[in-house]
Amino acid sequence: MNTSHPDGQTIRIVSMQTVLDLIGMSRSSLHGLLKSGKFPKAITVTGRHPGFIADEVDAWLAHRKTFTASKARSPSRSKSPISGGKNE
Repeated sequence: MNTSHPDGQTIRIVSMQTVLDLIGMSRSSLHGLLKSGKFPKAITVTGRHPGFIADEVDAWLAHRKTFTASKARSPSRSKSPISGGKNE
């Protein structure tokens, strides 16, 4: 669904199912993120059908990808079971 913003910019709204397909999580995991404020808020499209602003979902995915990549590059601070608890 597309709608226009007062400044003439087109806003693309995606369904809950589309968001679930994009992020690869279950509905209950998404609800947990929404409840904790860690995911962009849903907007009411019609009655009981929430929608999400596509640009906000894309930004969340980009941030998550950047965070995951930087986390993978940083050394682990947990104890290594292979080295007997010492970080290498």
